[in-house]
Parts: sequence; structure tokens; C-alpha cells
Amino acid sequence: MGEGAGIIALEVIAGHSDRLVAAIVHEPPVMGLLSEDSPARQEIVNIGRLAVEQSPMRAYVAFGVMTAPNVPKLFDEMTS
Repeated sequence: MGEGAGIIALEVIAGHSDRLVAAIVHEPPVMGLLSEDSPARQEIVNIGRLAVEQSPMRAYVAFGVMTAPNVPKLFDEMTS
């Protein structure tokens, strides 16, 4: 999604929380609000490094885990 998509996603979450399990919302300018020693900022820096050193998909998964650590397991029945 493009610029402002995070704001739109937050609006959808606020108005339809009964229809969503999780959303990963990221607006790059927010990084400027985090202090240099912020654990969240360091985690995001590490995710960026993961994208470069391993793969963008690995970074995407790490970002998802960071922002939605308790997402329900949707495929348990398929893998059991």
C-alpha cells in the first residue's frame, strides 16, 4: 500500500475490530520519534539488516512477529 495506508488500516481496525485478527501497520516517519537506544528501534534496525543479509521474506516474518506476537495459528489443523 502507499503513503498513508497505515492510517487507513488503523481506521479499519478501529471501526471493524470484530472482522480483523491482526494488522501490520508501518509508517516510516514514526522511526524518527524513537530514541536511538529504543528497543523497538534496534529491533527494526535488525530487521532491516536481516532483509539485506538473508532475505526480504525473513525480514517480513520477523517484522510480523515483532508487531503481532500472538497471532492465532491458522494452519494447526492442516499440519497436525
